[in-house]
Amino acid sequence: MRRRMMRRLIWPLHTVRVVGGRVTVHTGVRTATTPNVSAAPARVRLTIVAPPRSVHREPEVDALRSALPRVLPCCARATARTPWCSEMSAERRNKMVVLFMCLVHVRTFRLPVYSTNQEAARITISDVSWLNRQKREAGRFPDKARIRISFDSRLIDFDIQRTYPAGFAPRVFVKREGAIVQNPYQMLQAGIYQDVSHGGAFLLCHRSANRSIESPDESRDAFEIFGSFHADNDQFVVQPSPDNVKGHMVSKIANEKLFFDSTKPQDYTYKAGLLESAARQHLRFRRQTKKYEIELLSVVDYNSYLFWYNLTAGSSDRHTDTVANIMEYMTYMVSAIDVRYQSISGEPFTISVLNSGVFIADTPEASPWSVTKVTDGRLPSNEGLTAFTEWVKSQTGLPKHDHAMGFTGYDVIGMTSGSDSSGIAGLRVLCTKDSTSLVEDKFNFITMTTASHELGH
Repeated sequence: MRRRMMRRLIWPLHTVRVVGGRVTVHTGVRTATTPNVSAAPARVRLTIVAPPRSVHREPEVDALRSALPRVLPCCARATARTPWCSEMSAERRNKMVVLFMCLVHVRTFRLPVYSTNQEAARITISDVSWLNRQKREAGRFPDKARIRISFDSRLIDFDIQRTYPAGFAPRVFVKREGAIVQNPYQMLQAGIYQDVSHGGAFLLCHRSANRSIESPDESRDAFEIFGSFHADNDQFVVQPSPDNVKGHMVSKIANEKLFFDSTKPQDYTYKAGLLESAARQHLRFRRQTKKYEIELLSVVDYNSYLFWYNLTAGSSDRHTDTVANIMEYMTYMVSAIDVRYQSISGEPFTISVLNSGVFIADTPEASPWSVTKVTDGRLPSNEGLTAFTEWVKSQTGLPKHDHAMGFTGYDVIGMTSGSDSSGIAGLRVLCTKDSTSLVEDKFNFITMTTASHELGH
């Protein structure tokens, strides 16, 4: 039995999950599944093989070593007793096989529920990229698939395509000891997809063990689906039902009236063709196709961090899970913004929005641009944007970007009479030193509309 519980896993360690009492570990290269452990606490012996130097660089080995205690919390005690984490040369460490006896930590990503005008929906998934292959590894996501959503006498087929490749790890930055540093390596545990023809942006997660989704082939993985799409001049949201039972719900996004502010930088002087000129100088520009690619940096303030932190109650590592959830949420957010711009038709150019990275303020000191400007939970839009712009200019560790967008969990108020405001941005400042915007994060699909609007200034 002990031999059967030992599995050899090759870097990179990807995800760990429990389905039907079996613990499955995905590495991006192969999958290992233990015998059924539902009858007792899951003690699983895993063999982690460090790669040879010729295959992976030393920093990646270090990233694996530092990530293990987060992914498998009980590894911390085990690694403390092994030479790999103490006085061992890099050459020996790359050849060392380490055995772990550990409890398995499982994180399930869930977007906040949008609960307006919900209707039951039936969803089927047809995998079109792996149909002629052997049974695929559990835990992997197809590159392409067809989703059929049936609700309210409507039947819509979506041909979705994966936005990011397998093993993609968004760049996440935090502030430590006064300096901006990149957070340890974490891969997406969800599949992010688009269907430009329907203005659709979707996030697929492997379903929880106590949930189900209809699928044309029961041998295939089942998914929970979050996303938004357009149909008949309306925008809809699809998400798992909030009562933790079988099925999904579709909601029509209410026609809320959104209020926006705009401002001009102090040295702003408009000239005809400024955007075209700036794009040629700063955007990745392809003359033949006139394709503009905008690198968007997302900056999440401390109040938004607290919102996500409060959703991780019961987690054994709340900070790590919070950062991972924000990373996946913001990666999906950028994809949703991107699909809105790709859906623009009738123009002699196309626009794509790329994910430059995510900065997460996990302390109040890391987001002074919002924390120091707020009064009674309300953030004046103009003051907040000015402070955010100056903060971005003063930082040296942020990744290269064409536009920085600040997301705040505070209530943003307008420049006049303290009225509500969904966001604010400078006019015609894209790709300049003042290319910033401020968005009130409502933690729902309305935020994506606001963010798309502000980027368009």
